[in-house]
Order: sequence, then C-alpha cells, then structure tokens
Amino acid sequence: MKFSPYLLMQVKYSTPENQTGEGMILWDLLDGEMVLNTNHWEKTHGFADCINAHIEKNEFRVVKALAERGGTLDRESIIKALQIENDVLGGWLEATKRKKIVVQTGNHYRLHLQKPRLAIRPETLVDDRLVTNSAERLSKRFSHNQIRRIAESAFGQDFAIRSTLSVYLPIYCITIENPDGSVHTSYWNALNGRSLPFTALLE
Repeated sequence: MKFSPYLLMQVKYSTPENQTGEGMILWDLLDGEMVLNTNHWEKTHGFADCINAHIEKNEFRVVKALAERGGTLDRESIIKALQIENDVLGGWLEATKRKKIVVQTGNHYRLHLQKPRLAIRPETLVDDRLVTNSAERLSKRFSHNQIRRIAESAFGQDFAIRSTLSVYLPIYCITIENPDGSVHTSYWNALNGRSLPFTALLE
C-alpha cells in the first residue's frame, strides 16, 4: 500500500444565489487537480497547467471567463464578461498566450486544454474518511502555497481558506507477473475500489 498526498482545505465562498457557502476542498498534490467528489474520484482538468505556467490572478480571470462559456470567445465577449477596458485585456491575453494556456484564431480565443474542466463549484463532495498519517507517503509534486494561490485565483474575491490539513489517500499497488515473464502494475483507490488511471505519477 502507498499513500498519495492531498491538501484538504476548509473554505467559504459566495454562491450564485448570493449566499455564503462553506465546505471542504480536496486537492491532489501529485497531479495538481481538485477532486470533485470522493465517490467516483472525478477531478478538474486544467489547474495543473495553470500552476505550471505561473498564471497570475488577473490572467486566470480570462481563463475562467473562457471556461464558463464553453472554452472559446471573441475579444468583445471577453471584454463584456470581465467588464474591463480593451487595453487592459490586451496585456492579460498576451500573457496567457505566451504561457500556452490560451491560443488565438483570428478574433477568437480558446483554452489550450483538451476537455478543460475549470468552471466548478469550490467544494469537494466527501463521502469517506481520509487517512491523515502514514509512514509510506508518495512525494508531493505541488506545494501547499501553489494550491492556495491557484484556488484563490480560481474562485474569486469572496473565496477564503479557513484552514488546511495534509491528508493521504491509501492506494493499493498490485503487481502481476505474466506467464511470459513481463510484469504489470496497477493502482487502485482503497476508498472506493476504482482503478487509478494516472499510474505514471505513482512510480
């Protein structure tokens, strides 16, 4: 058994109904993505790219506007969505293009991610208790500060992190020797029994 590192954050945020929501966010410190629910272990897609590209808070506003509107917008639609001046937007767009997060085709801009999943509620649906202590831990690839910064950029000015805790997901590592002598290793989420697809991260 191995233990994969996550950051658990107690958060509060504003809901679309103009109320305050409170909950938990579970963030994978190996692949840099947020867990949407612990039952199916669905995750976001695109946050790790933004972290690795060192996306700034204002640049993430462009990313978020695109994500919330299907991934592609023309320049005028972005200006309207963000309610900013054209000159200001120009700098943000150039930065996201330079960092290979946004690409331009004519007057349209799109997220440079395959099936991005960034327009999400800032809360993980947690069904099971998580492990908080173990001697066999996998090394983190993303730091707590990197996760805090991208979360604060993604979820707006009303988003606040109340507390954080390191937790560890137990993972079964099963190695099978085939009749031809080759070896196959698979990894399984010990909480829900599902196969983990990103085995290269666990080597």
